[in-house]
Amino acid sequence: MRDDHLAHRLREEMSGVRVGPALRRRTLDAMRGKEETVMRKKGLTALAVALIGVLLCGVALAAGRAGMLDFIGRRAGISIPEDAESFVQTMEETTAADGVTTTVREMYYDGRTLRLTVDFAPQDEDTLLTAAMNTPDDLWQNLASLAAWDESDKRTIADVCRERGYVRGYDVNLSCEDEEEGRPGVASQDAVLGEDGTLTLFVEQTFAEDKPERTLQMTAVTRGFAVETDGSWTYEDDVTRTPFTLTATAAVRSGEGEAAQVIVSDAPARFEQVGVTVERVSVEVKPLELYVTIEGTIDDEALYAETTDDGLWFEIIDPTIETDEPYKQRLPEGLTASGEVDGSVDEDGTRRFTQTQTLSVDALRDAYTLRAFSVWDKTRFDAHEIAMRPATPEEIEALRRTQAERPAAPEDTPQPEKGK
Repeated sequence: MRDDHLAHRLREEMSGVRVGPALRRRTLDAMRGKEETVMRKKGLTALAVALIGVLLCGVALAAGRAGMLDFIGRRAGISIPEDAESFVQTMEETTAADGVTTTVREMYYDGRTLRLTVDFAPQDEDTLLTAAMNTPDDLWQNLASLAAWDESDKRTIADVCRERGYVRGYDVNLSCEDEEEGRPGVASQDAVLGEDGTLTLFVEQTFAEDKPERTLQMTAVTRGFAVETDGSWTYEDDVTRTPFTLTATAAVRSGEGEAAQVIVSDAPARFEQVGVTVERVSVEVKPLELYVTIEGTIDDEALYAETTDDGLWFEIIDPTIETDEPYKQRLPEGLTASGEVDGSVDEDGTRRFTQTQTLSVDALRDAYTLRAFSVWDKTRFDAHEIAMRPATPEEIEALRRTQAERPAAPEDTPQPEKGK
């Protein structure tokens, strides 16, 4: 199948998918036979369901339960600040229901992104805990391996259920909503089953609007299942939801105020080869990563359609890096390691776009070079250096409006492949 036909089919088939960045990346990898690709989707296609068990993985760490940085450290191409651990809050927010004790053990919040490490502990050793979308036919290592797999271990979860004599289990999950807004952020999860039977869930949730403090309505979700003699599961009809509240206060580096934490572009930049004008680039400095917002308009619809097929992405690069592989010029990503593009249409018919992503905190500069890139056929177009300056209070307010107006469930968005 030609690449353009495959790209069109991918967009249609995955229009209902909404999953975490790791799953988006690897699902498309498997479908296209390429190196890692990322797309933001809503819901789950059949292939995504089949692959999600591979992605919700983990291994019990020899030195104790997995922590937040253990999960984040699995992401390729990111930069973790040396002092990252100092911004992770340790806590012990505990609730119990339905034979499972839920404990929020770690929290990081920077005004936009919430990260939680949550332990789910069974009340007896005959109970198995699984993450969302695990099935008995998944390999055991999907559930119980965080690092390198033992390629010789082909046991399924059902096989281990028989070996260990599990008679009961719970599928566990955690949902999170902003109490004031009444809507969730865009979330991804990862999980690992420890040797003591505790399932550790890593939750990452990014909200559209920046808030220095956020009241969160959390819900621990458990669904019981009986483990049959062959290791298969029979789910109960009832799902138990246990609510509790968390208050998150944004971490900041000492002495840094909001005005000093936002820089903006000094002037628009016209990308003639794709028919797009970048009106504004904003960079917000947070303790562990930089949040980048690129806002622009499509002012030549025909050229834009011909060159990008709605697959435009702006690479942020260091053009001084000499390489035969252009993707290696990209600046290192932030911990979130994903991004998205949202589109809108003004009353006069002008099409607008907003690209968001994160960069390493070490990538703070007084100028950024943006290069237009088609994620479908990997064509690279013109690049422009964009000078940056401190944002005015009015520009910060405009950025906050842009964030607040973005949809709670963004349209699916192509993104550039890793290593392409």
